Amino acid sequence: MASLRAAYLCLLIHILKIGLSKSGPSSNGGSLGNGVIKMRIIAEPLTSNLSPGAAAHQTEDDDEEPLALSPRTPPAEFTGPEHFRSLIGTCFTLQKANFQYKLCPFQNITQKETVYSLGRSKFHGILGVWHDWIVQDFRFSGWKMLHGDDCGKKGPRSTKVIFECGNTAVLSDATEPEQCRYEVTLKLPQACFPDSLLVYPTLTAESQREWDYLEGERENGELTTQGYDKRLKELLTSVGLLKKEADLESATKDNGLRDVADDGAERHYAEVPSTRKPGLALQFARLDQCQEAYGNVVEQLHQLEANCHPPPASPDTP
Repeated sequence: MASLRAAYLCLLIHILKIGLSKSGPSSNGGSLGNGVIKMRIIAEPLTSNLSPGAAAHQTEDDDEEPLALSPRTPPAEFTGPEHFRSLIGTCFTLQKANFQYKLCPFQNITQKETVYSLGRSKFHGILGVWHDWIVQDFRFSGWKMLHGDDCGKKGPRSTKVIFECGNTAVLSDATEPEQCRYEVTLKLPQACFPDSLLVYPTLTAESQREWDYLEGERENGELTTQGYDKRLKELLTSVGLLKKEADLESATKDNGLRDVADDGAERHYAEVPSTRKPGLALQFARLDQCQEAYGNVVEQLHQLEANCHPPPASPDTP
């Protein structure tokens, strides 16, 4: 039985050798001759170890469309001076170093990496979504853009937008004082007239009376400076100019009208000095002083309107 099995194996090997010797080089990849069989290698698809959140903020090659960005939360509704409403629907861009910043007022601010870094994809993400105003010295001084894309242990990214006077609206600077905490400078004609940034005139008559009442209590010594600041902040929060800090990771001591990043990240404090509110009658000792100040405000308002709405160009004359 063993000899029969050995003979059968020898016959099988002989048949295989004859088949290989008769098959020459093949053009279809079946064989290369000399007993060598060609094999086709199929590359295994690459897998990504990025987290779902991180993967959503990578861009593809330069010749392809960028991936769509998805805000964590919708922007807040518009509040504040009416002459800022004209900024809705506009966007401002700034190229600085390897990044492009894009600020869309009352919407969001994004950052896009424009130079490829070896070993990783280009970053393209949201640095913050319109949240509320920054109030300093009883004036609007900027915006808070919060609840941006996640930044690991730093939490959601956030951005402070600071106003500066400028003949035209332009995004002039961007910095990152701390990881995932950004500050940008927006130059605006609206910021060239301090009185046009006053908070008091934007309030309803009822809210103005409440503010006047608080001012009277402070002047009469019925309210401490800290109590006045706290009550005033509550008033501005009730009308939507400021937002509540309910989602802070830990309670913070209220010490005036502060700019606090509500996402619990870096907190920028901007305490309001306890000076009289501009525009109150308590500021004037005589009627002529009040009338003069009123005239100055009207003149500045006309200049502001001229900058925001320039007259149309006259047609060329033959």
